[in-house]
Amino acid sequence: MHTYYYGFAVYSIQSYIFETNKLKEIIGASEIVEKVCKSKFQYHFKDFLQNATILLQAAGNIRCVFSISDAELDRFKEIYAKFSMYITLEYPELKFCQAILDLEEKSDPTAESIQKLNQALATKKQRPVYYPRLACMGVARNQRTRKIQSYPIESKLDKELDLATKIKHKHKDGKLLLDKLKNIHAEFPIELEEIASEQSFIALVHIDTNGLGNFIEKLIDNSDSKALQKFSNEVEAATINALETAIKETFPIVKDAICEKQKIPFRPVLIGGDDVTVIIKAEHAFDFTRVYMSTFEDHSKQIKETKGKGLTVASGIAFTKQKFPLHYTADLVEDLCKNAKTGSNREYSAIRVHRVRNTYASDFERIKDSELTPNDKDSFYNAKPFSIVELAQFQADALSIKKDDFPKADLEEHLSQIILDNPQRTFLKDRMLEKLPKSKAEFIKDMHKEELDLPYLYNLINLQKLVKA
Repeated sequence: MHTYYYGFAVYSIQSYIFETNKLKEIIGASEIVEKVCKSKFQYHFKDFLQNATILLQAAGNIRCVFSISDAELDRFKEIYAKFSMYITLEYPELKFCQAILDLEEKSDPTAESIQKLNQALATKKQRPVYYPRLACMGVARNQRTRKIQSYPIESKLDKELDLATKIKHKHKDGKLLLDKLKNIHAEFPIELEEIASEQSFIALVHIDTNGLGNFIEKLIDNSDSKALQKFSNEVEAATINALETAIKETFPIVKDAICEKQKIPFRPVLIGGDDVTVIIKAEHAFDFTRVYMSTFEDHSKQIKETKGKGLTVASGIAFTKQKFPLHYTADLVEDLCKNAKTGSNREYSAIRVHRVRNTYASDFERIKDSELTPNDKDSFYNAKPFSIVELAQFQADALSIKKDDFPKADLEEHLSQIILDNPQRTFLKDRMLEKLPKSKAEFIKDMHKEELDLPYLYNLINLQKLVKA
């Protein structure tokens, strides 16, 4: 009997999914990533899964321990080699790699073997991607994308699509992804225009769990693959539960299963393990994110390994106009999520938010230097990201600003005077406070004594239009 530790990884997922702003193609690409990890893997290795333990199967990653008899060994190696070739031919432009590690008989993966497998996958990611179709010098290319042309050309649409994009269109129903949301009775859009109009704002939200690797390492050290599998399933269940709850709370029309399904301005793009990425109409983004994070924390407390403390999450929210290139937004929102992790030291659930105002934005460090630090003394950048409670308070404060009787122009003028370090800013602040009864603006209740926090003030003015009234 032979025991093998198998790994499969789709990489550059964000680039593959958000290659264009066409929502159908985004949905199709996401569906392909899900399909490769689930149904395609299970079909090709079906004869060997009975004696296998699947440790991870989500978000473009597979980790599995196979137990193979001597009689099946040659056939297993053949299936292993053919799976790679099949995926390459079936889904061109999808970047992936697979690796396998021989373990001691009937042993579970150790920290050392996991590191070796990850190193093998990382090495393969650096190798040039070979597509068998490229061997022919006379291959036809699409005039718009310069990628391999799709054949046969049966319609005008076929002529406009390259092969990789045509395959994405075939998966535009997004069935595998939506099947995870069994308790949501709603229709999901297939065009960005159904989420927000051309001149309106959309939000890309990316949410990731903090410190998951620490729990996994402990389970690996205990050499308990069954417990690791159970833990992974419970984390994914908490993710699905939080996602469904957040959708229901944000869009109340989906709660009633009896009513006819209505379309909501929301589309899940990635639901894998502890990762969630969604496109949503801007005004709903704060509510959705806050409810998701709170629900996930509560639900994860039921997981045995957390000892009742639960798991925390980090979130990045990027607001852009509907026409803004989503491949830039995808890079930015992942950057925001990482920044939320480091800014909170992974000690609490944190949210980092940014509204894109320029024509290019993907690196948050660059944005901080160029947009959020106007002079040497003050910064628009708040090193501490929002907690769940702080986000709720921020929403309430933003709603105060939106009221008709609020002297918003004076508040904006106050901000500009702080930036310019104008000596008159104290006078302007006092004049503003005279117009504003203290009871109507809790968030500036201490401004009589001291200046309002500059990053907070900047975010209030910059993002108040994106908070739902």
